[in-house]
Amino acid sequence: MSSTQNQNSDEIDLKDLFNYIGKAVHSFFERIINFIALIRRVAIDYFKYFAVVISTFLLAVLSFYFTIKKQTFGSSMLVKSEYLNTQLVHNNISKLNLLAEEKDKTTLAKVLNIDLATAELIKGFEFEPFVTEDEKLEVELLKEKLSNLKLEEDIINSVTKKIEIRNPDTFKITILTEENSVISMLDSAIENYFIESDYIKKRIEIDRKTLLKRKEKLQKEQLKIDSLKHAIFEVYQSLSKQQGGQGSDNVILAGQEVTNPLSVFKEDININDDILAIEKTLFLKNEFEVIEGLIPFSKPVSISLVSLLIFTVLIGIGFTYLIIILIALNRFFEQREKQQNQISETA
Repeated sequence: MSSTQNQNSDEIDLKDLFNYIGKAVHSFFERIINFIALIRRVAIDYFKYFAVVISTFLLAVLSFYFTIKKQTFGSSMLVKSEYLNTQLVHNNISKLNLLAEEKDKTTLAKVLNIDLATAELIKGFEFEPFVTEDEKLEVELLKEKLSNLKLEEDIINSVTKKIEIRNPDTFKITILTEENSVISMLDSAIENYFIESDYIKKRIEIDRKTLLKRKEKLQKEQLKIDSLKHAIFEVYQSLSKQQGGQGSDNVILAGQEVTNPLSVFKEDININDDILAIEKTLFLKNEFEVIEGLIPFSKPVSISLVSLLIFTVLIGIGFTYLIIILIALNRFFEQREKQQNQISETA
């Protein structure tokens, strides 16, 4: 008997629960419909307000667009250097951007070593670390491995963000100008700006001196190995005459036995490869490389007229609703004040 009552009680509870959920959903959608109807009614009742405000906004934006605003052109370059890091590039680009925002562009022209007319056309600078596809793949694989370890989502995001911003030496630098004709002139200006900075300039000089000294040392070692190779040839010739080409492959030089003469020739090749690598580095001067230079584009990067008009209309509608809300609040407070006055008079 008790089990039957419990079952009936459970059924009643479930029915009440479903009824409650159904009423809540119905009430939610009913409120949404009422809200939409209210917005529609307000738009109809205050149509003149919307027309006046939106027209005023459009007129102001169009006047600004065609008389004051100038188009903005942009182009990006990829630079790479073992001396660069995110903080260093951020500091330098921030300085250039602040100089570009000044009315007097004399300092900007001096810093970039360009003429004042070109500096006047620069509107700003931007940068972001450049991440290769391989690095993106490595980050995704790391995320998957961390997920398999059942770590918390916050920990995984913290680790991957630190890896994503670590980008060691490649950066994308964007220049914004009023005319795209000057963009092609700024490649060398940006490159020289970084190379001539005290931080990078000193390190380039030290590294080049180090490479030259290493090259000089390797050349001296190469001369010694050449002498050793010549001595080995002479010993082999002597042995071949004395022993008729038979006997051990080992060579006795200055009382010491050279068990593997071929290692001398291999070492000569290794030293020669090191010298060639140093010469290549010195010739390329790849301490600071422009991987991809600036290219002027005919299409501006600033917002288009159509998009600007759409945003203006939306802002105008929002501003009109704000005015209507303020008017409604004012009427509410006026009525509230009248009611308070009537109560005080009757009292």
